[in-house]
Amino acid sequence: MKRKTLFLFAVFISAACFSQTRELSYFIDNGIANSPLLKDYAGQVQKNSLDSSLLRSQLRPQADAVASVMAAPSYNGWGYDEAITNGYNIGMQAVVRQDLFAGKIYAPQYEALRLQSSSAKNSSAITGHELKRDITNQYLAACATLNDITYQQSVIQLLSGEESALKSFVASGIYRQTDFLAFEIEKQQEEITLSQLQLQYRSDISELNALCGISDTSYYEVALPPLAPSFAFSPAASPFLGQFRIDSLRILNSRNLVDAEYRPHFGWYADAGLLASNPATMYRNFGFSFGFFFSVPLYDGHRRNFNYS
Repeated sequence: MKRKTLFLFAVFISAACFSQTRELSYFIDNGIANSPLLKDYAGQVQKNSLDSSLLRSQLRPQADAVASVMAAPSYNGWGYDEAITNGYNIGMQAVVRQDLFAGKIYAPQYEALRLQSSSAKNSSAITGHELKRDITNQYLAACATLNDITYQQSVIQLLSGEESALKSFVASGIYRQTDFLAFEIEKQQEEITLSQLQLQYRSDISELNALCGISDTSYYEVALPPLAPSFAFSPAASPFLGQFRIDSLRILNSRNLVDAEYRPHFGWYADAGLLASNPATMYRNFGFSFGFFFSVPLYDGHRRNFNYS
């Protein structure tokens, strides 16, 4: 009684495992989620976002703490000239500096980072399309093998139904024994074909799991996907054609990056702290200073034209 119960339980579990099906969307979702290349593109977009924040921080005031002590001792006129060195120089300062009106200087760099992110997103879209195509092709191959298995099982079932009738015909002398043996050979060949198809189906499923990053060795059936509706092609939304547009914008941005190096720089600075040349009176040398700076390139040996080229 116990053996019979265990046998029925095993048959029930096998039937349950065999009857479970998985659709194409399951494999596509897992393939997209597990793709290391898509994760790499997402990391590139995140890195470019951090680089933009880093570049934006350069427009804010930059503060530094500077300290220096210099001694140039001299004796009876021997040593550095005190008129130049003052004997001692002691400095402890906090220095603040900021570029003004630098938005146009940094704009091409922001644009370069934005185009890098656009290129990574576009490459991610292309990779996603190719991955969906490969998964779909492998899924359809598994569906075709499964349909062959279903057909082969129906053939064997039909031959099994004919086997009992053929036995009675052989016993009655209507058919010869050799006819029955030829029938048995044909049935065995069909059973071998079924075994080969089952092995092929397992191989198709294993390859599909590997393509989607799924670690699963269980046996299950795949459902034939519905026919996809027709769609109108839109060049503006195509990532394959979008890459050419991004490349053109990157070429223009490269020229703007060259131009940005030749824009005038204007800003302000301020410092406060201690600057002294005599340690004995250094307590009176605390102060501050401020000012503006301006620079514009005049000549660089035609480097700008070489960069354009």
